[in-house]
Amino acid sequence: MADFDCLVGVSCGLAAEENYLLRQYYVQALAAVGVQAVILPPPLSWQDNVSKPALAARAAVLAWRLDGLLLSGGGDFRPQLWGEYPHLSPALASAELAREDWELALLQAFLAARRPVLGVCRGMQLLNVALGGSLWQDLAERPDTLPHQQALPPEQCSHSVCCRGRLAEWLAAEQLAVNSVHHQGVRLLGRGLQAAALAPDGLIEAVCLPGPGFALGVQWHPERLQDEASKRLWRRFAAACWAD
Repeated sequence: MADFDCLVGVSCGLAAEENYLLRQYYVQALAAVGVQAVILPPPLSWQDNVSKPALAARAAVLAWRLDGLLLSGGGDFRPQLWGEYPHLSPALASAELAREDWELALLQAFLAARRPVLGVCRGMQLLNVALGGSLWQDLAERPDTLPHQQALPPEQCSHSVCCRGRLAEWLAAEQLAVNSVHHQGVRLLGRGLQAAALAPDGLIEAVCLPGPGFALGVQWHPERLQDEASKRLWRRFAAACWAD
């Protein structure tokens, strides 16, 4: 593994001044399990209007050349993606829209190619929305929701989750302490997805696609944690990418 023969694409943000945005923790987490990150920014600059068929074609090439896909965290999505008017979510800038279209193309291409996919925070929400699910535009709308935007540093945990099924097996844990830095969350599950973890208030904290492949999304940020369960998660994702 030291030779980094395994290459995993990592999505990133795009700032209005055309700087790419990705926290180093994702790259470090992959490197720690012998995987080389390949950052996949939205094509060209955010001012350019790249057609969706062109995005799909580029994403398909990457899906066959790379061993897996990591969808990183970030900002909100357009509620129009799941058929809602944006009554709470702020309007998205052009750069955010470019990232959204690109990540959707990447996810669809990697799922079609049966490549391993791991979604973190926003990445989990993208997996749900791409498969026809919906989100709470703001968890303040959800009855009896606990605080999910912690004041603690992201290296610390703020609440527990109850893991089930394959995720509990992969992490060797049914109860897990996690960090929490999101204000949106899964409302309705996407087609074929299963809830793999729940917060104490019942909010879905992880989703997965059943079957022989690896398609998992977690609402927390395991790249910022150093507990054994987080390390097992990264090792499991790496093993799926190496085996692919």
